[in-house]
Amino acid sequence: MDVRTTTGIVRGYQRNNMMCFLGIPYAEAPLGELRFKRAVPKKPWDGVYEANRIVNRSLQVFMGQVMGSEDCLYMNIKCPLSVEADGTDRKLPVLFWIHGGGYNTGGMEDETTNGACFVRDGIVFVEIQYRLNLAGFFDFGVLPGCEFVESNRGLSDMITAIQWMHENIAAFGGDPDRVTIMGESAGGAAVTTLMAVPSVKGMFSQVIAESSLPNCVQSHEVAKTLLYAWMKENNWKEADMPDLIQGDLVPLVLSAEYIQHQSQDIDPGTLLPCPCIDDLLPEYPIDAIANGCARDVRLILGTNLHEGTMFVNPFMHVFPNSWEMIQEMFQKAGYEERFEGVKAYYDRPDVRYPEEISPFVNFATDYAFKVPGTELANAQSKYGDTWLFHYEFVAEGALRQHMLASHAFELAFVYETYDASMPWGSLYDTPVEIKENLADAMHGSWVNFIKSGAPSDNWPKMTGYNTPIRIFDKDTTTRQEDRSELMKLWEGMRFFR
Repeated sequence: MDVRTTTGIVRGYQRNNMMCFLGIPYAEAPLGELRFKRAVPKKPWDGVYEANRIVNRSLQVFMGQVMGSEDCLYMNIKCPLSVEADGTDRKLPVLFWIHGGGYNTGGMEDETTNGACFVRDGIVFVEIQYRLNLAGFFDFGVLPGCEFVESNRGLSDMITAIQWMHENIAAFGGDPDRVTIMGESAGGAAVTTLMAVPSVKGMFSQVIAESSLPNCVQSHEVAKTLLYAWMKENNWKEADMPDLIQGDLVPLVLSAEYIQHQSQDIDPGTLLPCPCIDDLLPEYPIDAIANGCARDVRLILGTNLHEGTMFVNPFMHVFPNSWEMIQEMFQKAGYEERFEGVKAYYDRPDVRYPEEISPFVNFATDYAFKVPGTELANAQSKYGDTWLFHYEFVAEGALRQHMLASHAFELAFVYETYDASMPWGSLYDTPVEIKENLADAMHGSWVNFIKSGAPSDNWPKMTGYNTPIRIFDKDTTTRQEDRSELMKLWEGMRFFR
């Protein structure tokens, strides 16, 4: 099947009961003079582009080895075999997926998030790749001699991809006026960040943010702190950096793992390199959304009960894992007088899992995900319909692994891929009926929202900090939950701005 786009003819192929257009370039390859520059829209090509290949992921470290390529700015579009909806020629709704991975890892064609179930249900599925870690988010432009490096390169990739999709999705049977952007983890942070990006305003009308980190946006000063710590670890001077970053990035990407593993020792509570405040993103997302920048955008946002088990465990600590670390974090931010109150709130046995969950897991869950997510959702609820969810299903395998309802575990049910490898074998002994019911509840709600603008008749909209919340568990229910005490505890505190 050939489709004519603004950049040329794209040829797709039937695959797994879908029409697939794989590896469409939406921007020029960020190589040569374009390296460390923001995305440049793809120039038109001659002839037919054979969209039948799985492309390299962005340059990254996986299992201790560097993989991927700097040439990574591509998207996949997957469509139903017929573009007709309900027997008419009406265009189909679009789901635009942004993968997670801490702005550090990940890519397209992941078996857990392949999008096939959405296409089966009459939705055009789009997934993109964007530059990660050094190539995409390290803010080298703050260093002397590196002023040629443009900021927010990875964010500019997402912006350029949305713009290409908006111009061309109708040719693939999609409706540019019915676009939902969705992401999880860093992808969830990306979609809430994009709500505050002026250049894509009006190009999507709905957002699904799973395990978003709304405060995953840094100032140039915070970015500089991380860079100088990394430079110190490698005995590099300012004068070394212009030549280093214009050379082979592979050894630099490997050495940058230091930031991922030691960030909490550098500055407890800090996040990995991520989007920064600049002309593309002039205001912190929570502040911009509170001021109405995303008026009329409908939002589903939620977190998992035990996000922190992924990040505070014997193998890693991406967030603080001691009260000394947390006290240092509060001191540096100027909130030392509030530390004892926070410590008293979290330094007690977990109500449901006292043996498995440390206070630092719950602290990380609230600090990075639940509190800022609730604040952002509450802000958006003043301007557009907003729904909150909480994923609470603990499989027996996940309990044995001490992961419980951990970060990213809901994806297996949103995408109906619970028989795939993720979440790390924790679902293999879960009864099929439980998995099917949970997938029906989550995936079904997402499909309803994408198609109709509302997830479910019995899932009420958000009503402030004392609000109905959809609980996804063995039995899906709606629970009235008062988060007022939690939000009061954290009120007004801003870290790493």
